Amino acid sequence: MSEMTQGQIWEKKWKDLIAPLDGDDIEIRAAGLSRDKKSTRMLVYKTARVDRARLDSIFGPAGWKTTTSQEAGCFIRSISIKSEDGEWITKDGVGEMPAPIEVWKDGKKELKEKDDPNKTADSDAFKRAGFIWGIGVELYNAPVIKVDHIEGDFLANGALSPKWWKVDVSKGIQNIILNDTKGRLRFKPNFYTEQKTEEKKTEKAPNADGQEKKDLMNSIFESSGAKNKGEFLTMANQTIKQTFGEVIAYEKLDIKQLKELSKHF
Repeated sequence: MSEMTQGQIWEKKWKDLIAPLDGDDIEIRAAGLSRDKKSTRMLVYKTARVDRARLDSIFGPAGWKTTTSQEAGCFIRSISIKSEDGEWITKDGVGEMPAPIEVWKDGKKELKEKDDPNKTADSDAFKRAGFIWGIGVELYNAPVIKVDHIEGDFLANGALSPKWWKVDVSKGIQNIILNDTKGRLRFKPNFYTEQKTEEKKTEKAPNADGQEKKDLMNSIFESSGAKNKGEFLTMANQTIKQTFGEVIAYEKLDIKQLKELSKHF
């Protein structure tokens, strides 16, 4: 097999740079609790560690660099990659200072600055620069993720903890699957639609059983040769006692018992 040309090597590098992230590279966090507090909306995201690891693995530590600057209260992160011809190509990402969050203290609502807001803004800028290069850009196409709470879930600030979830994106981000640490499926596309469909099927089952029971009872009546309902019930009650060893009202027989009874008519 012939060796790859420099052009082919660099073509592969650019393709590897924008390849979809693995499940292990994707984090999830709680984005909002439902009004009834029975479910949590989750968001998918990447950390700056993922961008650094990918850049290192493809271009090597000396093949890329990053710089930080500030402008109008925002952090600007530049990611530069040394191209095939030795020129540096730069793309920038902007991170805004996080807004204070509302907290309750002594019965009063107060605004609290996030821990180390400068670090948060700088990290966001770096990740956005990575997005512009194409690292993890598919996360923008992730579906809306809602996870219903079940007994035993750990709730943090009223929402599901994002820690220790298993993310499966082997079929693409739009087909993301979430399992918890106990191996229970908690989300996949159409997960709740499928659940509702199964519930509807279950709801229809009694109606189906009712029709089957009605058909069996009509069939037994016709096979009995009785001239009327009274004559039939007399015959049926005698046969029921002989068949099951006890007196059971004909209308109370279940489908299994009716099938057994039908063998005697």
